[in-house]
Amino acid sequence: MSIGINNNGTNVQYPYNQQNQQLTQQQKDNFGALSPETQANLQKVSASAKETAQDSWFGNILKGFGIEDPKKAAISILGAVGVVFGLSAAMNKAVRSGKIFELGKHLDNFAQKNKVVKNISDGIKNTLKPIKKKFSKSDFAQLKGHILTPKNSMAKPILKGTWGEAVDTVTDAMTSMITKEGDTSKLAETLKKLTGKDNVDNLVELVKDVQKNNDLKFENFSKIYDEIKKNPKVLKDGKFNIDKFVGFLSGDEIKGITQKTTGGIFVRQNVNMSDALKKVAILKGDGAKTGLGQKAQQILLRGVEGMSNGVTSRSLMGLLMGLGIYNGVFNKAQDAPKGEKVSTFAEEAVGDMGSYMLFPVAGSLLYGASTLKYLGSKSSQIATYKDGLKKLSEQAANGLSKADVKAQYKALKQGLNKGVKWYQKPIRALANFLSTGLEDNPANGKVLKKLKGIGGGAMRFALVMFAISPLLIKPVMAACHKIFGKPTNTNYPNKQDKIRQQQEEAMKQIQNMTPEQQYQALVQLSQLPEIANNPQQKAAIDQMLAIYQAQIQQQPLQQPNAQQGTTAPTIQPVTPQVTPNAVQPQPTTTAPAASQPISPSMNQNQSIDAGRTYIPSDEPGPGLARRDLNN
Repeated sequence: MSIGINNNGTNVQYPYNQQNQQLTQQQKDNFGALSPETQANLQKVSASAKETAQDSWFGNILKGFGIEDPKKAAISILGAVGVVFGLSAAMNKAVRSGKIFELGKHLDNFAQKNKVVKNISDGIKNTLKPIKKKFSKSDFAQLKGHILTPKNSMAKPILKGTWGEAVDTVTDAMTSMITKEGDTSKLAETLKKLTGKDNVDNLVELVKDVQKNNDLKFENFSKIYDEIKKNPKVLKDGKFNIDKFVGFLSGDEIKGITQKTTGGIFVRQNVNMSDALKKVAILKGDGAKTGLGQKAQQILLRGVEGMSNGVTSRSLMGLLMGLGIYNGVFNKAQDAPKGEKVSTFAEEAVGDMGSYMLFPVAGSLLYGASTLKYLGSKSSQIATYKDGLKKLSEQAANGLSKADVKAQYKALKQGLNKGVKWYQKPIRALANFLSTGLEDNPANGKVLKKLKGIGGGAMRFALVMFAISPLLIKPVMAACHKIFGKPTNTNYPNKQDKIRQQQEEAMKQIQNMTPEQQYQALVQLSQLPEIANNPQQKAAIDQMLAIYQAQIQQQPLQQPNAQQGTTAPTIQPVTPQVTPNAVQPQPTTTAPAASQPISPSMNQNQSIDAGRTYIPSDEPGPGLARRDLNN
């Protein structure tokens, strides 16, 4: 309790410290996400970190870099290292040992034998059947096989997500087997072992094409992967068998195939072809037989990759990025208020991991929308247009006149647009804008093509990052908040959070006003729809208005005894200068049994509840600034 003195010398109590104590206790009560054993272990780790970091050479080095709290820095660094290296090592071991494939097999058996799961699966299939049938007859079905993809070689693997990174790892290893002198003997030997073929010249050419043109990476690798799946050693009754496939890749002959990838220090790595292809199989959907088994494997692998950057492509740059991210996550968790450290950590970690996993989904949605530029055209029309465009680009590069290029391009567009309905044209126009830079007009100059490519790429990246991804992450974060709780300083505010923030900002502004101005502001605050339509908040504001009346009148108001539930004395009403629409307070106010003031230190998750009484203080600090009400 703090004590203030009114102008008439009467002591008035203001329960600011009581409020803070109550909030602290509430936070303690809410801290239940960790078991007592886990909390005890964390305390031991914290104490150990403190002993090793403070007053040591390491702590002095950190201080030299401006890090004043070695304990905090040590916990953040050790935590980041534990997440990045610990999780990635565990997942790589699970893949290498086959544990993740055993999980898929168990889930397959469960899904096939459990009647509930089987009925749900059959129900989903039966529901989707008429939808698929209807889609097959729609104009959208004509777009299948013509979905637009990024042109930038860096954007392609990012858009493909973890699958793209896994393919990158294998293809980079294969291209690195070709020496600078053009020797392909090691590559040919590897492909023979993987496919079981004696002649792999065509596959070697596919890898050489990738070496020349990075854009062919995914298309050509898919052809090679299909040949690996046809290896007699991985077939059972003429069909691909995951058990035989895993056993084949785990054999000494394949397990011994390793290759150092080319590139700079940040991308160079030693690739084990056995492990890399196992990860490809999981991400491709070949790691299990049922959807349940496949999705469980993929979510685990993608989730750990999203948190560690150390599963599909263990480059130095990826590891450094992971360390940087989780160092920040642990820092924020430590800075969080007591009782919110777990929820803050969960929000930061799930947010980063979820954004990584959902980025390919967001990108696919955008590029799918861009493909609607062909809506209304038949599949044969689109194919003819693309082939013609490719040939025209080659002719333009070989010296075809600009006038002839324009004429042929116009003819190609007319053929593509033939049969398009009027209501499809606005959709095509918008999609054409979204696809800026993905399709070159041969009649355009090099500078214009470059500008459209850069501008279109930047626009699509911004839409994916700042428009589509935030919408997709919302349900993920809602589930996270449901499980771990929602931090006060959340990075994912909802409508109620924004309303609460507006109310708190209004209360902060009120504190720098005179009592008369504060009264006027509270009257306006009471008229906000969010408060006026909430009986509890409206009642609380009305109580505060009555107290301000008494303060303006300079009448002492004794703080009620919270335990006894006594009431405040009757306040004689005054008529302050208010706006015509102001709501007049009741002349008599009864204080609740346990009153709490409203101050900036209030937890942001707490709204203005009925029964809280704000008593302006003559003391500086969390209440009103010191002032003489007689002046």
